[in-house]
Amino acid sequence: MSLIKAKAYYMRTGELRGKGVISSGASELVTVEGSPASRTVRLYHSRSGWLIQTQRSKPDGTFRFSGLNPDLLFKVEAYDDVGIHNAVVADFVKPVIPT
Repeated sequence: MSLIKAKAYYMRTGELRGKGVISSGASELVTVEGSPASRTVRLYHSRSGWLIQTQRSKPDGTFRFSGLNPDLLFKVEAYDDVGIHNAVVADFVKPVIPT
């Protein structure tokens, strides 16, 4: 199965979707030189590498991706849009279901 067909299958069957959430906590804020910052944050499906969602963190450095399957693993990448610093990556992140 080609990657395009596989991605269409996942999207059509809803296998990527669910009630899981990946969000920043107090220690996972997007920061630049130690200060919270608004930057591009991308979410990828770990196994396939597919880009699932893109957003901008809030000025306080927080971000939240929702509607995710809690049984899958994801990769979160935060980018310095100014181009001074390297991206920061968190791999094999598992969504949690909020209580």
